[in-house]
Amino acid sequence: MTAEIRRIEVEGLGLRVELEGQGDTTPIVFLHGWLRSSEEWRYLAPCFAQSTRCVSIDLPGCGGSDVPKDAPWDLPWLARMVTGVLDQLKLSRVRLFTHGLGGAVGLRLCLDDPDRFEHHVSVSASTFANPLRGARGRLISSNKALGKLGARLVLTRDRVRRLLLDRHYHEPLRMNDALMDKVMAPLDRPGAKEAAWELLVLDMDPGLGVELLRLRVPTTMIWGYSDRVNLIDLPKTLEAEVECVRLMQIPNTGYQAIEDRPLSVAIYAARAFGMALPEGVEDGHPRPGTANFV
Repeated sequence: MTAEIRRIEVEGLGLRVELEGQGDTTPIVFLHGWLRSSEEWRYLAPCFAQSTRCVSIDLPGCGGSDVPKDAPWDLPWLARMVTGVLDQLKLSRVRLFTHGLGGAVGLRLCLDDPDRFEHHVSVSASTFANPLRGARGRLISSNKALGKLGARLVLTRDRVRRLLLDRHYHEPLRMNDALMDKVMAPLDRPGAKEAAWELLVLDMDPGLGVELLRLRVPTTMIWGYSDRVNLIDLPKTLEAEVECVRLMQIPNTGYQAIEDRPLSVAIYAARAFGMALPEGVEDGHPRPGTANFV
């Protein structure tokens, strides 16, 4: 099944959107993690497209979306850009499927407009304060010149590869040249490294602390047991204190479970969405002779 690629303009910024699938059930909107694009959903979106419409959005500055020359770079702005895409596609009711940075955006969306979202499945949602803490950190993250310097120094191929390995973004055997090419190619565009830096130091917890306790959109959080990027404390707390939140854990994987353990993620997500298991899966196990997942 070939995806339809569209460029949708929101607030003067062109966003790359992939559309695939058909059906009368509630569409699924996919939001990717940091340094990635809709491409990271390549194992999951096609199988859900067997029975419903799937919409994968490249966030601003990522993948094939435009790099803004000037932007607020905060969660409310990112959520507003996604809302603009949904409005133009006339999608008044959707399911959310998010990962990492996209998870923080998804939570913001669910808090701002809960009636629009039927269910939110988030894999290793990133919800934390500015990683550059303290006065020095705030200076670095707010100073454009220092931001450009940080982007040039940090976002080289070798340093990105080391970062992804050190933090266990991927299983080491999956960190090959082909994967690094996919990660680094969008960063070659003018301003793209600076945009990635802005997203790296983005404060993902502006009001998401206590405010999350009023969450009412059914939310399934999926975490890898060995996740070193996003700690599991938040989803455990939310599951204990918020009735609509459920936590599922997957062994033998970390932050990038959607690529490293897509079958397990697909099973949990399908059950959360109330959908039939993807083709090739019976009773939660792959059917012999099928190869929908790697």
